[in-house]
Amino acid sequence: MAVASGEEQILSIHNTHSTATRKENFVMDTRLKLVICAAGVFFCYFYYGILQETITRGVYKQGDNDEAEKFAYATCLVFIQCIINALSAKLALMLFGAPDDTTHNSVYALCATSYIGAMIASNSALRHVNYPTQVLGKSCKPIPVLILGVL
Repeated sequence: MAVASGEEQILSIHNTHSTATRKENFVMDTRLKLVICAAGVFFCYFYYGILQETITRGVYKQGDNDEAEKFAYATCLVFIQCIINALSAKLALMLFGAPDDTTHNSVYALCATSYIGAMIASNSALRHVNYPTQVLGKSCKPIPVLILGVL
């Protein structure tokens, strides 16, 4: 068994310390990324709600006519949102690459149909309730499922 020289021992201690420091930095970087991403999602969702409520609850006048109209084009708004979502997804796939996908197109069609129906209903409901009330109502949907899952 060979005895390590003083210089080798110092290098061994330095490498061990360096590896531990890298792991700590990785964990800290991961936590920081999580906080930044969560804050970004929260901010975007909040701003999206403000814009959506402003559009759907706004009163619009046409020309010099004093007659005001309320927003009545929820389908058109959902169509524009879907176009923006599709463009964003295409950009993300171009930047980060697309994984192999074996999902049948019928599953995508079913998801898309339910998403469009929910968005149209959601935007139509905003004419009658404000956005925070709508979000609270949506967040209560899983409660019965959770209760029945426990029983």
